[in-house]
Amino acid sequence: MASLLLVAKNQQHSGLYKVPPALAKCVAYVHSRGVVWGDLSTRNVLVFDDDSLKICDFASSALENVYPHFGIHTYEPGYCLDLPEDQVRALSMMQRELYALGSAVFEVTAWKFPYADTSGEI
Repeated sequence: MASLLLVAKNQQHSGLYKVPPALAKCVAYVHSRGVVWGDLSTRNVLVFDDDSLKICDFASSALENVYPHFGIHTYEPGYCLDLPEDQVRALSMMQRELYALGSAVFEVTAWKFPYADTSGEI
């Protein structure tokens, strides 16, 4: 077992092409139960020898529509949006979650962190 972040960085897993759809399926299931994960990133996805995934670290999770007024720091993003803070505040937790999912898929398929080649603050 290893975190997806470690597996992707070491490129040591031949089945990584299966990860994006499997991760999307995991996240879709969590969302179907009315839960926003709140800390979606490759460091919180565990990969097992049989290529199964387990998602972990739900400390920042929330029930959708139960706590609709979370602040910008309530959601713990593994991937920061390149937007001014007031625009980030205007996004729903679900919008930030879907951005994080896309960023995780990019990280696994491109073998690098989103915006890794960008200089400056993001």
